[in-house]
Amino acid sequence: MNGCIKKRGKESWRIRIFTGYDENGKQTFITKTVRGKKDEAQEAARKILDDLGKGIHRKRNKLTLAEYMQQFLNTTGKLKYAGTTLHRYKEIVQLHLIPNLGDIQLQKLTSNDIREYYAEALESGNRQRKGDGLSKRTVLHHHRLLHKILEQAISDDIIAVNPAHKRIAPKPEDKDEMNVITPDEAEHLLEVAHTCKYLDCIKLALQTGMRRSEILAAKWGDVNWGSSTINVSRSLEQVERSIGEKSTKTKAGRRALVLMPTTLSLLRYVKAKQAQDKLFMGEAYSDKGYIFAEPNGDCMNPDALTHSFIHYRTKAKLNLTFHDLRHCHASWLLAAGVHPKIVSERLGHSSVQITLDLYSHLLPSIQAAGIAKLAEMLGDYKSFAYVA
Repeated sequence: MNGCIKKRGKESWRIRIFTGYDENGKQTFITKTVRGKKDEAQEAARKILDDLGKGIHRKRNKLTLAEYMQQFLNTTGKLKYAGTTLHRYKEIVQLHLIPNLGDIQLQKLTSNDIREYYAEALESGNRQRKGDGLSKRTVLHHHRLLHKILEQAISDDIIAVNPAHKRIAPKPEDKDEMNVITPDEAEHLLEVAHTCKYLDCIKLALQTGMRRSEILAAKWGDVNWGSSTINVSRSLEQVERSIGEKSTKTKAGRRALVLMPTTLSLLRYVKAKQAQDKLFMGEAYSDKGYIFAEPNGDCMNPDALTHSFIHYRTKAKLNLTFHDLRHCHASWLLAAGVHPKIVSERLGHSSVQITLDLYSHLLPSIQAAGIAKLAEMLGDYKSFAYVA
Protein backbone atom coordinates (compact mmCIF):
# COMPACT_ATOMS: atom_id res chain seq x y z
CA MET A 1 0.00 0.00 0.00
CA ASN A 2 1.68 3.22 -1.20
CA GLY A 3 1.82 6.42 0.81
CA CYS A 4 3.86 9.52 1.42
CA ILE A 5 4.46 12.27 3.98
CA LYS A 6 5.10 15.83 2.76
CA LYS A 7 6.01 18.91 4.75
CA ARG A 8 3.46 21.70 4.29
CA GLY A 9 4.82 24.35 6.62
CA LYS A 10 6.35 24.81 10.01
CA GLU A 11 5.58 21.63 11.98
CA SER A 12 2.80 20.71 9.54
CA TRP A 13 2.78 17.47 7.55
CA ARG A 14 0.38 15.99 5.00
CA ILE A 15 -0.12 12.21 4.91
CA ARG A 16 -1.44 10.73 1.67
CA ILE A 17 -2.08 6.98 1.39
CA PHE A 18 -3.37 5.16 -1.70
CA THR A 19 -6.36 2.89 -0.94
CA GLY A 20 -7.43 1.61 -4.36
CA TYR A 21 -9.93 2.58 -7.05
CA ASP A 22 -13.59 3.68 -6.94
CA GLU A 23 -16.41 2.35 -9.12
CA ASN A 24 -15.31 4.67 -11.96
CA GLY A 25 -11.71 3.45 -11.90
CA LYS A 26 -10.44 6.61 -10.22
CA GLN A 27 -7.67 6.32 -7.64
CA THR A 28 -8.73 6.91 -4.03
CA PHE A 29 -6.59 8.19 -1.16
CA ILE A 30 -6.75 8.86 2.55
CA THR A 31 -5.30 12.28 3.38
CA LYS A 32 -4.59 13.71 6.79
CA THR A 33 -2.78 16.77 8.12
CA VAL A 34 -0.67 16.34 11.24
CA ARG A 35 0.76 19.24 13.25
CA GLY A 36 3.94 18.47 15.16
CA LYS A 37 7.24 16.76 14.50
CA LYS A 38 7.94 14.42 11.62
CA ASP A 39 8.05 11.34 13.84
CA GLU A 40 4.49 12.19 14.99
CA ALA A 41 3.38 12.30 11.35
CA GLN A 42 5.11 8.97 10.73
CA GLU A 43 3.33 7.46 13.74
CA ALA A 44 -0.02 8.76 12.43
CA ALA A 45 0.71 7.23 9.00
CA ARG A 46 1.55 3.88 10.62
CA LYS A 47 -1.74 4.04 12.55
CA ILE A 48 -3.72 4.61 9.34
CA LEU A 49 -1.92 1.73 7.62
CA ASP A 50 -2.54 -0.50 10.62
CA ASP A 51 -6.26 0.42 10.65
CA LEU A 52 -6.50 -0.31 6.94
CA GLY A 53 -4.91 -3.69 7.52
CA LYS A 54 -7.47 -4.47 10.25
CA GLY A 55 -10.33 -3.23 8.10
CA ILE A 56 -11.15 -0.38 10.50
CA HIS A 57 -10.60 2.45 8.01
CA ARG A 58 -13.37 2.84 5.45
CA LYS A 59 -13.60 4.84 2.27
CA ARG A 60 -15.38 8.13 2.88
CA ASN A 61 -19.09 7.84 2.30
CA LYS A 62 -21.56 10.70 2.79
CA LEU A 63 -24.58 8.38 2.99
CA THR A 64 -26.89 9.48 5.79
CA LEU A 65 -28.43 7.09 8.28
CA ALA A 66 -31.88 7.89 6.86
CA GLU A 67 -30.79 6.93 3.34
CA TYR A 68 -29.20 3.70 4.52
CA MET A 69 -32.20 2.72 6.66
CA GLN A 70 -34.47 3.13 3.63
CA GLN A 71 -32.11 0.93 1.61
CA PHE A 72 -32.15 -1.64 4.41
CA LEU A 73 -35.95 -1.78 4.52
CA ASN A 74 -36.27 -2.02 0.73
CA THR A 75 -33.66 -4.78 0.33
CA THR A 76 -32.62 -6.75 3.40
CA GLY A 77 -35.96 -6.06 5.11
CA LYS A 78 -38.03 -7.50 2.26
CA LEU A 79 -35.75 -10.54 1.95
CA LYS A 80 -35.50 -11.45 5.64
CA TYR A 81 -38.66 -10.39 7.46
CA ALA A 82 -42.34 -11.29 7.33
CA GLY A 83 -44.89 -8.66 6.34
CA THR A 84 -46.06 -7.78 9.86
CA THR A 85 -42.48 -7.54 11.16
CA LEU A 86 -41.38 -5.39 8.23
CA HIS A 87 -44.40 -3.13 8.67
CA ARG A 88 -43.52 -2.63 12.35
CA TYR A 89 -39.88 -1.90 11.44
CA LYS A 90 -40.98 0.70 8.88
CA GLU A 91 -43.08 2.45 11.53
CA ILE A 92 -40.13 2.60 13.94
CA VAL A 93 -37.81 3.93 11.24
CA GLN A 94 -40.24 6.49 9.81
CA LEU A 95 -41.77 7.75 13.07
CA HIS A 96 -38.77 7.64 15.40
CA LEU A 97 -35.32 6.86 14.01
CA ILE A 98 -35.31 9.10 10.92
CA PRO A 99 -36.73 12.22 12.65
CA ASN A 100 -34.13 11.95 15.43
CA LEU A 101 -31.02 10.42 13.83
CA GLY A 102 -31.65 10.37 10.08
CA ASP A 103 -29.63 13.48 9.11
CA ILE A 104 -26.38 12.15 10.60
CA GLN A 105 -23.91 10.65 8.14
CA LEU A 106 -23.71 6.90 8.71
CA GLN A 107 -19.94 6.94 9.11
CA LYS A 108 -20.14 9.78 11.64
CA LEU A 109 -22.86 8.23 13.82
CA THR A 110 -21.59 7.73 17.37
CA SER A 111 -22.78 5.85 20.43
CA ASN A 112 -23.32 9.20 22.11
CA ASP A 113 -25.71 10.30 19.32
CA ILE A 114 -27.73 7.15 19.91
CA ARG A 115 -27.58 7.46 23.69
CA GLU A 116 -28.91 11.02 23.48
CA TYR A 117 -31.81 9.86 21.30
CA TYR A 118 -32.70 7.11 23.80
CA ALA A 119 -32.69 9.61 26.67
CA GLU A 120 -34.96 12.00 24.73
CA ALA A 121 -37.30 9.17 23.68
CA LEU A 122 -37.68 8.03 27.29
CA GLU A 123 -38.49 11.58 28.37
CA SER A 124 -40.79 12.83 25.59
CA GLY A 125 -40.82 10.41 22.66
CA ASN A 126 -44.47 9.35 22.78
CA ARG A 127 -46.09 10.66 19.58
CA GLN A 128 -49.64 9.78 20.67
CA ARG A 129 -49.45 11.45 24.08
CA LYS A 130 -47.44 14.63 23.62
CA GLY A 131 -44.99 15.27 26.42
CA ASP A 132 -44.97 11.67 27.64
CA GLY A 133 -42.01 9.39 27.17
CA LEU A 134 -41.76 5.95 25.63
CA SER A 135 -41.27 2.94 27.90
CA LYS A 136 -37.83 1.39 28.27
CA ARG A 137 -39.09 -1.75 26.56
CA THR A 138 -40.29 0.24 23.53
CA VAL A 139 -36.95 2.06 23.25
CA LEU A 140 -35.23 -1.32 23.56
CA HIS A 141 -37.15 -2.44 20.45
CA HIS A 142 -35.81 0.65 18.66
CA HIS A 143 -32.29 -0.25 19.81
CA ARG A 144 -32.55 -3.82 18.55
CA LEU A 145 -33.69 -2.67 15.12
CA LEU A 146 -30.98 0.00 14.90
CA HIS A 147 -28.40 -2.60 15.92
CA LYS A 148 -29.57 -4.92 13.12
CA ILE A 149 -29.39 -2.12 10.55
CA LEU A 150 -25.87 -1.11 11.60
CA GLU A 151 -24.72 -4.74 11.60
CA GLN A 152 -25.78 -4.84 7.96
CA ALA A 153 -23.79 -1.65 7.34
CA ILE A 154 -20.72 -3.47 8.66
CA SER A 155 -21.42 -6.37 6.28
CA ASP A 156 -21.75 -3.83 3.46
CA ASP A 157 -18.27 -2.52 4.38
CA ILE A 158 -19.53 1.00 5.11
CA ILE A 159 -18.68 1.13 8.83
CA ALA A 160 -16.28 -0.95 10.92
CA VAL A 161 -17.86 -0.80 14.38
CA ASN A 162 -21.49 -0.88 15.46
CA PRO A 163 -22.17 2.20 17.65
CA ALA A 164 -25.50 0.71 18.80
CA HIS A 165 -23.76 -1.80 21.05
CA LYS A 166 -25.26 -3.70 23.98
CA ARG A 167 -23.81 -1.40 26.64
CA ILE A 168 -26.06 1.53 25.66
CA ALA A 169 -29.27 -0.52 25.34
CA PRO A 170 -32.07 0.50 27.75
CA LYS A 171 -32.79 -2.10 30.43
CA PRO A 172 -36.51 -2.57 31.20
CA GLU A 173 -37.24 -3.08 34.88
CA ASP A 174 -39.79 -5.84 34.37
CA LYS A 175 -40.79 -8.37 31.75
CA ASP A 176 -43.92 -7.79 29.67
CA GLU A 177 -46.98 -8.08 31.88
CA MET A 178 -48.76 -11.41 31.60
CA ASN A 179 -52.37 -11.70 32.70
CA VAL A 180 -53.62 -15.18 33.49
CA ILE A 181 -57.17 -15.98 34.56
CA THR A 182 -58.53 -19.00 36.41
CA PRO A 183 -60.81 -21.59 34.78
CA ASP A 184 -63.71 -20.05 36.73
CA GLU A 185 -62.91 -16.61 35.31
CA ALA A 186 -62.60 -18.14 31.84
CA GLU A 187 -66.07 -19.65 32.27
CA HIS A 188 -67.37 -16.19 33.19
CA LEU A 189 -65.71 -14.68 30.08
CA LEU A 190 -67.32 -17.29 27.81
CA GLU A 191 -70.74 -16.67 29.37
CA VAL A 192 -70.45 -12.92 28.83
CA ALA A 193 -69.21 -13.46 25.25
CA HIS A 194 -71.94 -15.95 24.31
CA THR A 195 -73.13 -13.58 21.52
CA CYS A 196 -69.61 -12.88 20.25
CA LYS A 197 -68.98 -13.75 16.60
CA TYR A 198 -65.55 -15.10 17.57
CA LEU A 199 -66.66 -17.13 20.62
CA ASP A 200 -65.43 -20.41 19.14
CA CYS A 201 -62.00 -18.88 18.43
CA ILE A 202 -61.77 -17.84 22.10
CA LYS A 203 -62.65 -21.37 23.18
CA LEU A 204 -60.04 -22.93 20.90
CA ALA A 205 -57.36 -20.53 22.18
CA LEU A 206 -58.09 -21.53 25.79
CA GLN A 207 -58.17 -25.23 24.97
CA THR A 208 -55.07 -25.43 22.73
CA GLY A 209 -52.82 -22.42 23.42
CA MET A 210 -52.75 -21.59 19.70
CA ARG A 211 -51.97 -18.02 18.64
CA ARG A 212 -54.63 -15.80 17.06
CA SER A 213 -52.86 -16.01 13.69
CA GLU A 214 -52.65 -19.83 13.88
CA ILE A 215 -56.32 -20.24 14.81
CA LEU A 216 -57.52 -18.10 11.89
CA ALA A 217 -55.21 -19.89 9.44
CA ALA A 218 -56.26 -23.40 10.55
CA LYS A 219 -58.02 -25.49 7.90
CA TRP A 220 -60.15 -28.60 8.05
CA GLY A 221 -57.40 -30.53 6.31
CA ASP A 222 -55.21 -29.91 9.37
CA VAL A 223 -57.56 -31.87 11.64
CA ASN A 224 -56.90 -35.60 12.04
CA TRP A 225 -60.08 -36.97 13.56
CA GLY A 226 -58.60 -40.45 13.95
CA SER A 227 -55.64 -39.34 16.10
CA SER A 228 -57.52 -36.41 17.70
CA THR A 229 -54.87 -33.90 16.60
CA ILE A 230 -54.61 -30.65 14.68
CA ASN A 231 -51.51 -29.75 12.70
CA VAL A 232 -50.23 -26.18 13.05
CA SER A 233 -48.14 -25.16 10.06
CA ARG A 234 -49.25 -21.69 8.96
CA SER A 235 -50.52 -18.39 10.30
CA LEU A 236 -52.64 -15.52 9.03
CA GLU A 237 -50.96 -12.12 9.00
CA GLN A 238 -52.54 -8.72 8.50
CA VAL A 239 -50.55 -5.75 7.23
CA GLU A 240 -52.85 -2.73 7.19
CA ARG A 241 -55.79 -3.94 5.04
CA SER A 242 -53.99 -6.84 3.39
CA ILE A 243 -54.47 -10.35 4.84
CA GLY A 244 -52.46 -13.37 3.75
CA GLU A 245 -51.09 -16.72 4.87
CA LYS A 246 -47.49 -17.44 5.84
CA SER A 247 -45.66 -20.44 7.26
CA THR A 248 -44.86 -20.58 10.96
CA LYS A 249 -41.70 -18.76 12.10
CA THR A 250 -39.69 -21.77 13.25
CA LYS A 251 -39.49 -25.52 12.87
CA ALA A 252 -40.77 -25.86 16.44
CA GLY A 253 -43.79 -23.76 15.45
CA ARG A 254 -44.89 -26.53 13.07
CA ARG A 255 -46.47 -28.98 15.47
CA ALA A 256 -49.30 -31.46 16.01
CA LEU A 257 -51.53 -30.69 19.00
CA VAL A 258 -53.47 -33.43 20.76
CA LEU A 259 -57.06 -32.28 21.23
CA MET A 260 -59.34 -32.87 24.21
CA PRO A 261 -62.74 -34.51 23.57
CA THR A 262 -64.28 -31.11 24.39
CA THR A 263 -62.23 -29.51 21.61
CA LEU A 264 -63.23 -32.19 19.11
CA SER A 265 -66.88 -31.54 19.98
CA LEU A 266 -66.29 -27.80 19.45
CA LEU A 267 -64.83 -28.45 15.98
CA ARG A 268 -67.76 -30.71 15.03
CA TYR A 269 -70.15 -27.94 16.07
CA VAL A 270 -68.22 -25.37 13.96
CA LYS A 271 -68.23 -27.74 10.99
CA ALA A 272 -72.00 -28.25 11.23
CA LYS A 273 -72.58 -24.50 11.50
CA GLN A 274 -70.35 -23.93 8.48
CA ALA A 275 -72.34 -26.48 6.48
CA GLN A 276 -75.43 -24.35 7.06
CA ASP A 277 -73.56 -21.27 5.74
CA LYS A 278 -72.61 -23.22 2.59
CA LEU A 279 -76.20 -24.31 2.07
CA PHE A 280 -77.53 -20.79 2.55
CA MET A 281 -74.89 -19.06 0.35
CA GLY A 282 -74.97 -21.65 -2.43
CA GLU A 283 -72.67 -20.75 -5.32
CA ALA A 284 -71.68 -17.50 -3.58
CA TYR A 285 -69.81 -19.54 -0.96
CA SER A 286 -66.05 -19.64 -1.64
CA ASP A 287 -64.71 -22.68 0.18
CA LYS A 288 -61.07 -21.99 1.11
CA GLY A 289 -61.00 -24.70 3.77
CA TYR A 290 -60.77 -22.43 6.82
CA ILE A 291 -62.16 -23.78 10.09
CA PHE A 292 -63.14 -20.28 11.16
CA ALA A 293 -64.52 -18.45 8.14
CA GLU A 294 -66.87 -15.64 7.23
CA PRO A 295 -70.37 -16.70 6.07
CA ASN A 296 -69.11 -16.55 2.45
CA GLY A 297 -66.06 -18.74 3.19
CA ASP A 298 -63.43 -15.99 3.31
CA CYS A 299 -60.88 -15.88 6.11
CA MET A 300 -61.74 -13.86 9.20
CA ASN A 301 -60.14 -10.50 9.91
CA PRO A 302 -57.49 -10.78 12.71
CA ASP A 303 -57.87 -7.17 13.86
CA ALA A 304 -61.66 -7.49 13.97
CA LEU A 305 -61.28 -10.52 16.25
CA THR A 306 -59.00 -8.53 18.58
CA HIS A 307 -61.36 -5.53 18.75
CA SER A 308 -64.32 -7.79 19.47
CA PHE A 309 -62.40 -9.62 22.18
CA ILE A 310 -61.47 -6.32 23.85
CA HIS A 311 -65.16 -5.38 23.94
CA TYR A 312 -66.23 -8.60 25.66
CA ARG A 313 -63.28 -8.89 28.06
CA THR A 314 -64.05 -5.30 29.19
CA LYS A 315 -67.69 -6.25 29.60
CA ALA A 316 -66.55 -9.21 31.72
CA LYS A 317 -64.32 -6.85 33.76
CA LEU A 318 -61.20 -8.88 33.00
CA ASN A 319 -57.77 -7.46 32.19
CA LEU A 320 -56.22 -9.62 29.48
CA THR A 321 -55.45 -9.71 25.76
CA PHE A 322 -56.39 -12.42 23.30
CA HIS A 323 -52.75 -13.57 23.40
CA ASP A 324 -53.09 -13.99 27.18
CA LEU A 325 -55.49 -16.88 26.49
CA ARG A 326 -52.41 -18.76 25.28
CA HIS A 327 -50.69 -17.98 28.60
CA CYS A 328 -53.77 -19.23 30.43
CA HIS A 329 -53.59 -22.57 28.63
CA ALA A 330 -49.88 -22.96 29.43
CA SER A 331 -50.37 -21.96 33.06
CA TRP A 332 -53.21 -24.43 33.52
CA LEU A 333 -51.07 -27.24 32.07
CA LEU A 334 -48.18 -26.43 34.40
CA ALA A 335 -50.53 -26.19 37.38
CA ALA A 336 -51.85 -29.65 36.44
CA GLY A 337 -48.30 -30.99 36.72
CA VAL A 338 -47.55 -31.31 32.99
CA HIS A 339 -43.78 -31.28 32.33
CA PRO A 340 -42.48 -27.89 31.01
CA LYS A 341 -40.93 -29.68 28.01
CA ILE A 342 -44.38 -30.90 26.92
CA VAL A 343 -45.85 -27.43 27.46
CA SER A 344 -43.00 -25.93 25.40
CA GLU A 345 -43.67 -28.31 22.49
CA ARG A 346 -47.40 -27.62 22.67
CA LEU A 347 -46.84 -23.86 22.49
CA GLY A 348 -44.33 -24.20 19.64
CA HIS A 349 -41.45 -22.58 21.54
CA SER A 350 -38.03 -23.11 19.97
CA SER A 351 -36.62 -24.17 23.36
CA VAL A 352 -37.92 -25.17 26.78
CA GLN A 353 -35.89 -22.29 28.24
CA ILE A 354 -38.31 -19.81 26.67
CA THR A 355 -41.17 -21.57 28.43
CA LEU A 356 -39.32 -21.64 31.76
CA ASP A 357 -38.48 -17.94 31.49
CA LEU A 358 -42.08 -17.00 30.65
CA TYR A 359 -43.73 -19.04 33.39
CA SER A 360 -41.03 -19.10 36.07
CA HIS A 361 -43.42 -17.36 38.48
CA LEU A 362 -45.54 -20.53 38.51
CA LEU A 363 -42.70 -22.97 39.17
CA PRO A 364 -42.30 -22.47 42.97
CA SER A 365 -45.91 -23.51 43.64
CA ILE A 366 -45.59 -26.41 41.19
CA GLN A 367 -42.39 -27.50 42.94
CA ALA A 368 -44.11 -27.30 46.33
CA ALA A 369 -46.95 -29.50 45.07
CA GLY A 370 -44.41 -31.98 43.69
CA ILE A 371 -42.53 -32.14 47.00
CA ALA A 372 -45.79 -32.75 48.83
CA LYS A 373 -46.50 -35.71 46.54
CA LEU A 374 -42.96 -37.03 47.05
CA ALA A 375 -43.32 -36.75 50.84
CA GLU A 376 -46.58 -38.67 50.65
CA MET A 377 -44.99 -41.35 48.48
CA LEU A 378 -41.94 -41.84 50.72
CA GLY A 379 -43.88 -41.62 53.96
CA ASP A 380 -44.56 -45.37 53.96
CA TYR A 381 -40.86 -46.23 53.87
CA LYS A 382 -39.46 -46.40 57.41
CA SER A 383 -35.86 -46.15 56.13
CA PHE A 384 -36.48 -42.51 55.14
CA ALA A 385 -37.86 -41.59 58.57
CA TYR A 386 -35.75 -39.64 61.07
CA VAL A 387 -34.65 -41.78 64.00
CA ALA A 388 -33.62 -39.89 67.16
